[in-house]
Amino acid sequence: MRNLKLMMLFAAVIAVSVMSSCGDGGGDDPKSDKELVEEALTGSWTLNTSESDFANLTETPTATVTVSSAGVSITDGTLSDYVSQISYSVSEAGVMVPSGATLGSNEITLDGDVSVSINDALDKITVSFATQAARVSGVGTFKLVFDKTS
Repeated sequence: MRNLKLMMLFAAVIAVSVMSSCGDGGGDDPKSDKELVEEALTGSWTLNTSESDFANLTETPTATVTVSSAGVSITDGTLSDYVSQISYSVSEAGVMVPSGATLGSNEITLDGDVSVSINDALDKITVSFATQAARVSGVGTFKLVFDKTS
């Protein structure tokens, strides 16, 4: 009889353990790398002029920056005279894949590819590209660094 009670108690403990481990657990699936990067891109960003290089421009440009999962828009400042849009997508691995840049002048063309990356802390975007033209301001290598402010 004692063994039967012990076996019943053991069966009840196992049943409770099995039942408590079943179900969805109430938690959400962890976010993918792509979702984490896209989520980090929302918010306010500013142009970091101390870490950026502006080709052959003699004065440090200004810009209003809007960042999304599709790219960086540059408006309302002197930098938009040279570049107004950097386009990219975010891969499933959370890597930013550049697709181009819209330049602000017909006299300037891209010289090579655009590169774009975000740091591991997801609070700094770096964009690099080169431009070419004959004797025009805004020709050379640009490195634009954008810092997340919120």
